[in-house]
Amino acid sequence: MYRLAFLATFLLLLTQIWGCADAQPKCAHGEPSPIFGANMPFVKNYFYEQKAQNASEQLQIPLLNLSLLILQSGCERVKQTFALTLNGTLADISTAPQTAELVADIFAAISELDKKKLANFFQIAKQVGNNAAQFSFDAPVLVQNADNSQLSLSLNLMREPSQTIISLTVEF
Repeated sequence: MYRLAFLATFLLLLTQIWGCADAQPKCAHGEPSPIFGANMPFVKNYFYEQKAQNASEQLQIPLLNLSLLILQSGCERVKQTFALTLNGTLADISTAPQTAELVADIFAAISELDKKKLANFFQIAKQVGNNAAQFSFDAPVLVQNADNSQLSLSLNLMREPSQTIISLTVEF
């Protein structure tokens, strides 16, 4: 009799646990997914890793002399950080608006590599370019998308002796 009661309780607990697992709230934007892929002909040294709502994507685009690290996270609001590593110190780029214009140009060039799969790069290029004058380093710029959603953009610049790293964080 005790075995039957124990078995019934055990099955009831398993049902509750499985039911709770299924009832976990889904993220509004789903899980992150790769933006690029190793099969893209212009991509070299590709690496992608995902753990729950966090993802990391690393690649090189030799055609643009660019290394790119993309970090994605978030559930209700998605945050994507694009770290662009360029060879050289880019001495002629010193202000945030100049850096924003350069990022807009780079993102537009990336979008041209695969207009269908990388169309979001063109949209980001337009937003950054149209709002370049508003940028300050490490301060968010809030812009309105065509669908009236709000986009937060933040820019940073780091110079090293042989390279320049520009990061753009996009939150939506």
